[in-house]
Amino acid sequence: MPPSTSKLTREDTGPIATVHRVVDWCALNLKGWLRLFSIAASIVATVFGILIGTTWPSGTENNSHTVWLFVGLVLSLLSSALSTWALDASRRGQESGQIAAKVSAQEQLREAVIPSLRSVAKLSSLPSEARNEQMAKMVSQVLLARPVIFGDTHGVRMVIFRIKTVDSVKRLEVVDFSGRAVDQPSDFVSNDTGRGAKAFAWLENNPQTRLVPDLDQDPAHGWGGTGRGYKTFISAPIAAAGVPYGMLTVDAPEPGNLSETHIPILEVLAHVLANAFIIGPR
Repeated sequence: MPPSTSKLTREDTGPIATVHRVVDWCALNLKGWLRLFSIAASIVATVFGILIGTTWPSGTENNSHTVWLFVGLVLSLLSSALSTWALDASRRGQESGQIAAKVSAQEQLREAVIPSLRSVAKLSSLPSEARNEQMAKMVSQVLLARPVIFGDTHGVRMVIFRIKTVDSVKRLEVVDFSGRAVDQPSDFVSNDTGRGAKAFAWLENNPQTRLVPDLDQDPAHGWGGTGRGYKTFISAPIAAAGVPYGMLTVDAPEPGNLSETHIPILEVLAHVLANAFIIGPR
């Protein structure tokens, strides 16, 4: 277990940690009211100070004035404490979010990427005639990354395509896929003047990974996917040294299911697949 994970576990247990979480929750979720009360307390304290300064008889003692002076002082201190409390809780919340994101990235690297890299390394060590079985295992390892990356997000599908040429016609053939079995992915054909032609036009012109967050808002000009069963997608080219070998796609049924945070690890997996396609069986 990474050190950061152990640290999180230790700090998140015990009654003191529970009190801290309750206090932080109040500060973070009620910070608007806290700031409003803080401002109100500052204003009231200032008014009390002005009134007392203008009405206190010179050279005399007045118990009511003393009380109001004390109340104003307490309100000033309370205003400062509330502001500090809200700011400190916000800072701790940001730090916790950063630690959680770091742990998540470590888990994705360990569980999604490293097994695929091991499979490629093994693939390269085998004689060419014995690489088919290992290639299938390697593809399965990449697809197993889907639940690691996307967790319990419903309906996410990952598809691996590989370029094949049959009778001088290029095809993006489905190697395998994971998720949303009701929507079977289909091949792209370069000469179909539709989705296939658009996919190859993208692949063969120095492609960059593409994210479409919402197909209803962005009709993905220059792209010819079916749109069947999904409203958002990411397409990452499987390429090396400018030569395309295939495509890795992820799609999901709801806008917002996918984001730019998913792109880096998908690009890493696409590079892993590119190396496998180069050294693996044709």
